Amino acid sequence: MYRSVYNYKGKDRGVLPVRAGEQFTFIEQHDANWWKMRSQTGSVGLVPTCYLEPVHNDTVNPGETQAVLESVDRAIEAIHSQAAKTGEIYTHEQRTNLRKLLEHRKHLQDQSGKISPIKESQSSQLHHGGVQSKASVPTQDPPAQPRRPAPTLPPEKDKKEKKKESTKRRPAPAAPAAASQQANKMKGESSSEIKEPSPPLPAVPQRTDLEPVKIRAGIAAELLELLRINTGLSYDKSYVAVHTVVSHLQQCVPATSEAMTQIIQDLANQRESRSEDEDALLQSHDGQQLIRILDELTEHKEDSQQRTWAVHEDEGIICKLLKELLSILLDADPSVCRAVLKQDDYEYVNMLVVYFQMEERRSLRQQLVEVFGCMCGLEKEILSELLCSVLPTELAIEIMNKKHDVLMQCHCALLLTMIFSTGESVPFTLYDQVNDGFVDFIIDVIESAGSGEHGEEVVDALVPLILAFNQHFVDFQSNIVMRVLASRGTAKTLSEKIMLLINREEDPTAMFQYPRACPDSVLKFLTDIFSSQDTSEFFYTSDMMILIEIVLRQLVDLSPGAGMRTEYISLLHQILMNSNYSEHKHQADELLFCLKRISKEEDKESEQDRLIVQEILKHSAKYF
Repeated sequence: MYRSVYNYKGKDRGVLPVRAGEQFTFIEQHDANWWKMRSQTGSVGLVPTCYLEPVHNDTVNPGETQAVLESVDRAIEAIHSQAAKTGEIYTHEQRTNLRKLLEHRKHLQDQSGKISPIKESQSSQLHHGGVQSKASVPTQDPPAQPRRPAPTLPPEKDKKEKKKESTKRRPAPAAPAAASQQANKMKGESSSEIKEPSPPLPAVPQRTDLEPVKIRAGIAAELLELLRINTGLSYDKSYVAVHTVVSHLQQCVPATSEAMTQIIQDLANQRESRSEDEDALLQSHDGQQLIRILDELTEHKEDSQQRTWAVHEDEGIICKLLKELLSILLDADPSVCRAVLKQDDYEYVNMLVVYFQMEERRSLRQQLVEVFGCMCGLEKEILSELLCSVLPTELAIEIMNKKHDVLMQCHCALLLTMIFSTGESVPFTLYDQVNDGFVDFIIDVIESAGSGEHGEEVVDALVPLILAFNQHFVDFQSNIVMRVLASRGTAKTLSEKIMLLINREEDPTAMFQYPRACPDSVLKFLTDIFSSQDTSEFFYTSDMMILIEIVLRQLVDLSPGAGMRTEYISLLHQILMNSNYSEHKHQADELLFCLKRISKEEDKESEQDRLIVQEILKHSAKYF
């Protein structure tokens, strides 16, 4: 801010009349003798510098300050131009630089007390209401006028066009013509005074509700990752948490509805899209943690292989690693776990199998069994890898050696049931350990478990193992389970458990959704039992009657074409052919009525059922 010291009335066009004591705002330095200033009335023009003095001892060189301010303004304008090319979207770096430039610009203005052209309109509004300086007018003679005449300013039209071009990116709405004329009359501006509109202050453009919000792809996966890392929630719970929060924001904050919708859609699609990017899965936080833990376990395994003496100092370290491994397998995204474990043809899985084979410490072996159990639920290929490894043999040995360790015995039986659950063909070498002696041992434990403290737990763990192992045999002659049952005659606890499962329609080996060679292990076990007279006396007469009632109920309830109905008809055929049904003929009339109804069905889906029923009626007419 500057104050005039003397009166001056210029005659040249574009020169402002000056009254002593009047305050002016500096705009720019035209040359060494003339400055472009704004008066208190808002008029803009040239004033001789020798008629002015700074207010409040302001001695800053206005030319230098103006040059710095113009440089800052150009930098600000460059950031806005770059953002305009990307649809008015400012990056984080651009916002940071813009904020620093605006702070630096304000600091320069506070120091100098002078305002650059980009802030003229705001400054003039502040000073219009100010009180004119009451400084006394000096009585000494005014200095000589500048030797050079006042320069001629460019035409107002050209300047307006230039200003319009510089502010074209964010044009301001023009004032109505009538309002503009009325304002000119109120100000009483002379025709010689130059009017120049001030450009708007550069600032970060504010987004309106009508502008579309663009959400970066993959933000849903990042939210899941951050929530999982910072809270320790499982992947499934993190998914629910993100979906709940985003859905609530969508409903409560309408302005974010479009953005939240995009995130919800990304959240719904990210599982499938993420599972296809194996590199991204391996580089995720859980992926890196899994690789680190498995690599450390590999080092301990290799170190243990070279030991010739018992050293147990690393038990605590390995135990901690196995707990971390189990936690990640339970809580992490299953696609991440699959991507890590399938590396190098399941090298990590085979490493853990070898480590289980060589490890003798009970606490570590039990944790390894739990780890294998989690792996089995990830994908069927892992089950196939474990089935073809030495793990089934080691588990069978562990079950037979842990007679007094019920917890370890049950855990190993459960894992072995998982491995056998798909009904795949087993390697021939497995029968060296899982043979008649092993099956006979399992049945002995089941039969003697009733009197023990943990009898029910043992039965619930070992009966599914018998059913799962029986799935692998196609014909009766090679079936180890049937051969052992034929030699034993009866097994009360096992038969009661089988009857309970068939009545409840439960298959304890159906642990996963993987394809299986046998649809129902309990039905296959019963069909195998009654496929030969050597084992047909396995059930007591009371159990046989209950079984007949269950089969009849299923034949009545199941619809034509149902695969399970075909299985039950086949089971009935075996019962009538090889058991002592003639001794009691339980539910004979009801069975005959049901079989005749099936034989009269004309649906194409019932063709196989009709053929079996015809065989039953042909060879079992004596029972009806």
